Amino acid sequence: MGRLTLNPRAHVDWLGMIFFLIIGIGWARPVLVNRSRFKKPRIMGILVSLAGSVSNLILGFISIIILYLLQKNHVLGSMSTGVQMAIQLFLTYMVMQNIFLFILNLIPLPPLDGYRIVEDLLPRPWLAKVKEHEQWLFYVILLMFFIQPIRNVTLGPIFAWQWDILNAFNYIVSAVFGK
Repeated sequence: MGRLTLNPRAHVDWLGMIFFLIIGIGWARPVLVNRSRFKKPRIMGILVSLAGSVSNLILGFISIIILYLLQKNHVLGSMSTGVQMAIQLFLTYMVMQNIFLFILNLIPLPPLDGYRIVEDLLPRPWLAKVKEHEQWLFYVILLMFFIQPIRNVTLGPIFAWQWDILNAFNYIVSAVFGK
């Protein structure tokens, strides 16, 4: 499909890009996986679905390590205040956005990876029932994002986990590199 590249143009979904620019939520082109090529399609499907979310978690952790080391070793001190703030802001956003994407992608609603994991875990008769309603589940996630009272009781508690993950990252980095 021409997407085995780091060139971002190969991954752009124009509607997703427009949504991102207008409302701050967007998406890239999905990468289709031919599960029939795996020896154990269900297990490998779960691993493929987890790969993206885990990579977000790893990127967030690497970003917090870099931020911590830059601050601890006073590397930013030799730079202008504007450059210091820009680097700190960029790395802080890298940490928070990657933690957010880790959590978001594990929500079990289509088209997110968490849904694909649930698909592979469900017994076949249950999966058939879920598939009957799959086309409507995308609208459920839109409602959860855009209607505040629904978001407060659904996504709000889920995204509150980002602070627990951030605290765990800080604890690990402090334990490894000292305060």
